Amino acid sequence: MCSWKFMEYSLYKSNETYYSLRKILSYNLPINIIIGARGYGKTFSVKRHVLLDYMKNPNRNFVWVRDNVDDIKKLTEGDGRKFVEDIHLMKISAIQDVKMSGSFVYMNGDICGDVLQESVYQRYKGSSYQHCYNLVYDEFIPEKGRIKRATVNAMINTLSTVFRTRTDGRAFFTANALDRGDPFLEFLGVSISPNAFGFYVNKDMGVVLHYADNSEKFVKKNSQGLVGRLILNSPTQKYKENIMDGKFVDDDTLMFERLPSKSTLRFIIETPCQRARFYYAKGKLYVTPDYNNDMYLDKRYVANLEDASFLKPVLPGYIRKKIKEYVESNNVAYQSSFLKRFVLDVI
Repeated sequence: MCSWKFMEYSLYKSNETYYSLRKILSYNLPINIIIGARGYGKTFSVKRHVLLDYMKNPNRNFVWVRDNVDDIKKLTEGDGRKFVEDIHLMKISAIQDVKMSGSFVYMNGDICGDVLQESVYQRYKGSSYQHCYNLVYDEFIPEKGRIKRATVNAMINTLSTVFRTRTDGRAFFTANALDRGDPFLEFLGVSISPNAFGFYVNKDMGVVLHYADNSEKFVKKNSQGLVGRLILNSPTQKYKENIMDGKFVDDDTLMFERLPSKSTLRFIIETPCQRARFYYAKGKLYVTPDYNNDMYLDKRYVANLEDASFLKPVLPGYIRKKIKEYVESNNVAYQSSFLKRFVLDVI
């Protein structure tokens, strides 16, 4: 079993205002994951790195990956206006012109990168990316309310499409601090503890994850802006904790360790990959893992019609609707972030 090691590390007293790749690159691992506050410069620093890498070695093209066609359209419209709008802030004199055309990124007239929609990875062949050294998956954890059309399977196959059996190359995954129960984090088997800022390293898998806190300079600069003043003076602290402090949106008020006394099992929901039990107590639903598939056969439902059988019918619409009502009123507690993600996927 591959093991994760945690190294506490704070950027609060950093001399830099925005995020820097310096520390995470020092681990020299092929898969680099950066999770932190919105606007902290995660994407900017990665973009700067892959452009400079190409300038040093023209054989090191990059692939920029987004979830779906809507994200790609927003990124590439207007010759890639959204992608290039901050490049002038990098202050790299050798970059005269960067633009997008079709699925390609051009620098000074030459192709330096490709744009790839992850959910259609099967359309591409590995040989198409033989000169691509860097892969960037921006916003791999979806914003709340945004449909993630790609799956863990698609993410793995996208990596395979670009890198195949190569031993070189580097992948960057960036995201705002939104959901510790994201399926890709679950696949990696990494558990990010609340407020445990630092580096989570698994050398066997070749992965380093940086859960980054904000630098003092960034916090100060943020707090002086229009939005910062609005958030800091609001009686609701959750927006400050996420946007200003870099804490995850799925805070621990929705997590529990032990079931309340006199809780009753109402039903069990299954998918081919996961099972969860739903208990009821004191006006709330409590969700736990289901470890024994042979118990409570009369309470089991499957989430998808194609998995239904005589013994395990599909989850009735009225139960699904009831779960959604409990979720929307914050009356569901979970034993893990992964179970929270499971429930959100079901409804």
